[in-house]
Amino acid sequence: HELSKGENGMTVIGIYGGPGTGKTSSAEGIAKAMGRDFLKISLGGINDPRVFKGTSRVYVNAEPSIIVRELAKEGKSLSTVILFDEPDKMEQSHAGNPYDPLHELLDPNQKYYYDEYLECNIPKNDLVILLAFNDISKIPDTILDRMKIIKCESYSSYDKKQIVRNYIANKIAKTYGLESILISDEALDLLVDEYSISLGVRDCEKDLDRIVVRKARENGGNFTHDILEIGVNDVRIALGSNRLRGLNDIPKGEKILPGQAQALAVSGNYGSCFAIQTMINEYQDEPVIVT
Repeated sequence: HELSKGENGMTVIGIYGGPGTGKTSSAEGIAKAMGRDFLKISLGGINDPRVFKGTSRVYVNAEPSIIVRELAKEGKSLSTVILFDEPDKMEQSHAGNPYDPLHELLDPNQKYYYDEYLECNIPKNDLVILLAFNDISKIPDTILDRMKIIKCESYSSYDKKQIVRNYIANKIAKTYGLESILISDEALDLLVDEYSISLGVRDCEKDLDRIVVRKARENGGNFTHDILEIGVNDVRIALGSNRLRGLNDIPKGEKILPGQAQALAVSGNYGSCFAIQTMINEYQDEPVIVT
């Protein structure tokens, strides 16, 4: 409701979290709640600041700014909710720093931004710009200061099961022309607890799609009924051994060898468990220091 008023100029919101945690879905939900069109623009790999300002027509292959270009391509207006996806993956190059024009674009005190190609000011007071990124440390502080931050936490095991049963299963059923997909409680527990290793639910969606395709292949490429039932055996046959990487390297209840321990490695939004073991190397002269 506050965003719909449109009285305070441009609105900028940052949404960050791990892959598959609902950042894009949240952005689409904001656009739907406001009754506006939605446009997603990927910024991953961009290393030229002219992408945001456009290129003067005196140059070969000149083109407008990315906002004007994408809005024109989709036939949408400046009241569209725009999602800039993966701005944390932009890179600086010899052409300049793409974060500099982005910083200027997100300035709430300016009602317009200048497009070099069109040679005119583009009003931005009605824009709602969302930025979705995985690593907040890669976003400059000057840009973070110009947005409201929303964090998308990773899903719990319970959340994943509810999303798979109430959303993903229905989505895949429509894709294959099925009335519904029924997953037993045991099969759902197995799918989420032993095969889902990501923060989000993308792995679950890919795995469930793989299970459905395998069920169809067993029947000559067709489904025998409009309602597809999935059990524990279907999950194990389609997906093979579980993917809980490293968690079973040291089985519970067994004796741990001298110098062996369970370790946890964390990087960004990811982590992994594995077993480590120290050994004496009689041929090594230099001491080994573990920190």
